[in-house]
Amino acid sequence: MSNPKNQAGGKKLVIGSLILLIFAAISLTVFAIFRYLAKRKKASPQGTDGDPSLLLAKAETIKSIFVTEGLSDKESGYWTAVSAHETGGWTSEVYKSNNNMFGMKQPEQRDTTSEGEKNGYASYKNEMDSILDLLLWINARQFPKEHDSIRKLTSDMKSKGYFEANYLEYTNAVLKWHAQLFNS
Repeated sequence: MSNPKNQAGGKKLVIGSLILLIFAAISLTVFAIFRYLAKRKKASPQGTDGDPSLLLAKAETIKSIFVTEGLSDKESGYWTAVSAHETGGWTSEVYKSNNNMFGMKQPEQRDTTSEGEKNGYASYKNEMDSILDLLLWINARQFPKEHDSIRKLTSDMKSKGYFEANYLEYTNAVLKWHAQLFNS
């Protein structure tokens, strides 16, 4: 005959083990969720995260948007290279947090698609608004819409106050991005 005290103790042991097992399963699930969220936060949903195939696909997408908006294929490639340079291949914090594809500051005296300033830079609802804002900048500055070379583009950009960096360093960086993205 079995002892009722042993049966009660055995049931408590089984219940205790089940509770411990459930707690372990919940703990592992919570850990997995936090780990997933941490990885997801590090990766830009629209960025390239250094992946060469994503980098080239991103460049082609941006270039095609410029063409759709009326720039020539050549000029679109130039501005795409500028975007890649300004954002470090679409991986910079300003790009990720502000959807700012061109390192644009918040404009004070022209029409803009920016939602305001964030961390010292213009912040956009999405990438398209960033591209449209660059086009507004081009129109507001009466900037030429066609250039013979990247050197001419960056020279005009410098003269219109687009960047403060050393002209040769900036130009060489844009040339390198253009060569990497478009094999030229």
